[in-house]
Amino acid sequence: MAKGTDYDKTFSYAYAEEVTLADGTLTKEYKPAGSTDILPVGTEVQVTVTAKEGNYTGTLTGTYRITAKSITGASVTVKPQIYTGYEVKPGKDQITKIKVGKEYLEEGDYEIIGYTNNIKKGTAKMTLRGVGDYGGTKTVTFKIVPRNVVWWTPEEKRKLYDMLQNLLQFN
Repeated sequence: MAKGTDYDKTFSYAYAEEVTLADGTLTKEYKPAGSTDILPVGTEVQVTVTAKEGNYTGTLTGTYRITAKSITGASVTVKPQIYTGYEVKPGKDQITKIKVGKEYLEEGDYEIIGYTNNIKKGTAKMTLRGVGDYGGTKTVTFKIVPRNVVWWTPEEKRKLYDMLQNLLQFN
């Protein structure tokens, strides 16, 4: 699609929810945003693009959220995970570090929205999305390491030993 040829150069911005602006003005949902409005962090804005006559018809509408910072460039460390034979989905407790610039993020600043390549041993991926003051997404890798094979636990060895001792006493 080419700007000005296939769609209007002007976009319409409207508030996706009721918002109090920086100057104290209360806006209503779907009210067009003014060119001088200072939007507070967390405001959701609806954007509409209208096609011109020709190859395309109709309108596209999307919503985005005003954020103070993005996690897109975050530095993230996830603990290695042990192979299970099933999907490995590390939770927030397995993330040892998530840092944007010089700030470490709290658990409430992001959410885990997906995993890929997370069944077999090797490198898997986890996707995070910013929440609250943070926006954007970040896909990070983590390792799935082989599981150690353990034939007998100490308790199983004791049980086997006791069972063999009992058998030997009866003979």
